[in-house]
Amino acid sequence: MKEISVWPNPSTDELHLQGIEARSYNLSIYDVSGKLVVEYSKLDDYTIDISSFDSGLYIAAVSSQNFTATFKWSKL
Repeated sequence: MKEISVWPNPSTDELHLQGIEARSYNLSIYDVSGKLVVEYSKLDDYTIDISSFDSGLYIAAVSSQNFTATFKWSKL
């Protein structure tokens, strides 16, 4: 698996992901307190609408049968 790229960081309205090669995966987004904010089974275009998220730091975990990767970003 390649490294997952996330941009822009910091973000305001959308977050774009690149490098997810699995056909089936889960994406979970948590705030800094560890509270689950949203979970996706799969994204069609690897773009997440974060316009309704509060400003702050977020952590996401992408997982499939063969890998798990985490990344963090800031929402302005």
